[in-house]
Amino acid sequence: MKNTIATTMNELRTDHRNMVMLLNLLDAETVRLADSDEPDYELIYDVMTYLAEYPDAVHHPKEDLIYRHIKSKRPDIDDSLRHIEADHEALSQASNEIRRDIDAINAEGLVDRQALAVALRQYSKDLRKHMYWEERDLLELADSMDDDEEWATVLMKYDLAHDPLFGSQVERRFQKLFNNIQWHTVWSGQHNFV
Repeated sequence: MKNTIATTMNELRTDHRNMVMLLNLLDAETVRLADSDEPDYELIYDVMTYLAEYPDAVHHPKEDLIYRHIKSKRPDIDDSLRHIEADHEALSQASNEIRRDIDAINAEGLVDRQALAVALRQYSKDLRKHMYWEERDLLELADSMDDDEEWATVLMKYDLAHDPLFGSQVERRFQKLFNNIQWHTVWSGQHNFV
């Protein structure tokens, strides 16, 4: 199937909505952690694993390609979009640091839980802000560009990318996370970026 810019923009927006659901779960566990309750560390780890494996491996590189393509067509707007790749790298690093802390906790290592709560809050805040900016600036700009063969070439690499959590088949390792998302979404009704 040929991937058009409209299809890709729709996929990216769907990914953003899905990530918001995960951030809502993460925020609930962060509150428990900050209040000295025992959070579901497995859930936190699963959320952070998904955010490292799919968005960092597929979603963000797709946006980076779109950014580079836009920059090649419209060099005059480079300044307003320049930070996208650095943001993606910073989010990836933060995600990996949080997963290392959760690994340490699971191995009964010493981790400052309040510092972890601060890191989780900051990660959620940063990712929400980043997605809001992308929706408002990057994706709007991409929407305004015409489909052409170059877009198809740029996007072809991601036509077959499978989402292990929100795709047509949930991978077994993410089944518990998927069930938590369904429960949380039904009871909270939260789907906002900010």
